[in-house]
Amino acid sequence: MKKVFILAMALVFALTTEAQNRVAGPSKVNNGNRTTISVTNMDGTTLTATDLVEEILGPGISYSNVSFTGLSGAANASAGLFSGGTAALLPCESGIVLSSGYIGNSLGPNNAINTTADLGLVGDADLDAFSGFTTYDATILEFDFTLPADSIHIQFFFASEEYNEWVNTQYNDVFAFLLDGTNIAVVPGTTTPVEINTINNGSNSAYFVDNTGGAYDFEADGFTTLLEGTFPVDLDLATHHIKLAIADAGDHILDAWVFIRASSFSIPIEVDLGPDVFLCEGESVILDAGNPGYDFLWSTGETTQTIEVSTSGEYWVEVSYLGNYERDTVEVTVYLLPTAYAGEDVQIYIGYPPLSAQLNATGGVSYSWYPTEGLSDPNIANPVAQPSVTTTYTVTVTDENGCEDTDDVTVNVMDIRCGQNMNKVLVCHVSPGNPGNAHTICISPDAVPAHLAHGDYLGPCNNGKSGIDAEEIFEEFDVNVYPNPVGSNCEIEILQESASYVTVEIYDLLGREVSKIYEGELIGGRHLFTWAPPAHGASLYFLLVQASGEVKTIKLMTK
Repeated sequence: MKKVFILAMALVFALTTEAQNRVAGPSKVNNGNRTTISVTNMDGTTLTATDLVEEILGPGISYSNVSFTGLSGAANASAGLFSGGTAALLPCESGIVLSSGYIGNSLGPNNAINTTADLGLVGDADLDAFSGFTTYDATILEFDFTLPADSIHIQFFFASEEYNEWVNTQYNDVFAFLLDGTNIAVVPGTTTPVEINTINNGSNSAYFVDNTGGAYDFEADGFTTLLEGTFPVDLDLATHHIKLAIADAGDHILDAWVFIRASSFSIPIEVDLGPDVFLCEGESVILDAGNPGYDFLWSTGETTQTIEVSTSGEYWVEVSYLGNYERDTVEVTVYLLPTAYAGEDVQIYIGYPPLSAQLNATGGVSYSWYPTEGLSDPNIANPVAQPSVTTTYTVTVTDENGCEDTDDVTVNVMDIRCGQNMNKVLVCHVSPGNPGNAHTICISPDAVPAHLAHGDYLGPCNNGKSGIDAEEIFEEFDVNVYPNPVGSNCEIEILQESASYVTVEIYDLLGREVSKIYEGELIGGRHLFTWAPPAHGASLYFLLVQASGEVKTIKLMTK
């Protein structure tokens, strides 16, 4: 017990002796700009705490509720901006500085070992806990922030006049960055706070720079290298809080400073170009490196956040920010398109076979036809087509790579019914040895095979069939009405050689239009329209048909 008491008394004596030997030196007379590092005092007007926050924030981070504790003023302040650090051989060029004394006292040259500004301020309970000793002259910058990420990055360095004489004593000047209550100003790879007693010539010396000889244009007798780290945030919190604080420990004298690099309170670089990309010829993809506001270099030489790619190859991007960078690579493969083939155009008829056509597409592994009307199955290569009117079908062919191509086929539909009961068939009769005398006839379906056997063909003459070379096979167009006199309704038959704009109208004896049956383009061939006289109407009307520059008029009697 006596030995313990003697050791305790010896420690108290030693500490008391040290305290008696500590003398506060003067503040810097030249607390202004130098050709190397310079500082700008936070005066609360031209330079505010909000300005300090904005100086250190990186892209994509929003802030609110800024508060400051410390000394502010144009002549002297415990917080402000710094610049020119690189010329002074310090770890970074510019940013903000917080101090337990005057920020101007940090300027070089190193011509004292005890530069001091006693602010007469209280310390901070959090810093007391980290240092292990009572703290004084605390300077604190706090704010809330939100960010679109799950972690935050920061870069900083710490300097003090306590180096090197007062290492491992109660004068353990300390600072902290409290992120939602947890200190992230720690020795890299540890949870140990950065302070005089944790980074010095004897502890974690790889992070320490000794300036006892004044090699750096900087007052501090020692400072850390540029320290940085990435720290997770609590995703359950919509808004986060950061407290940046520094203080003297053990007494009010000998200044310390923490320098936070400009824009370094930032979102960590995370680059993910996604899985490999597969395209079809003619397509493109936007590759996005993310990390808006950072610096980009693509394998193509482009320096934008996104690039558009349409050719095969391996693409990489390097995203950099404040000396850090990440890289990712993606492979883009572009497949050739398949060659779709829908087949040759076909002819079907209404009134006589063929009444339908077998379509047959090639070029892929799956097929889709449009329009679907008149098709037995629009999702196979070879559907049966039986449209009621001439229809052009488009087939979309898809290959094993998912690439597509299209092609068209037209199913021409001709109504070749004729006769009073529409039970006969129109045939172009070509006289043997005299094709110039070809003429259209209306015959029984049973007689059609024999006519086809000796060179006749279905439909009216000059319906588009090749091989007929007659100067005038039939008139430009013809009009017939069945029956006439008209009972409850009648069929109006229009035969025309080629496509033209057609109007079909009914007029009464006074020349008044009774009905406009049709107006529009009609292809060559036979076309049927139905007309029903109005109830209790007149006994005589006129049918007026205009086509191919001609007009035909037919008198319509009603029963």
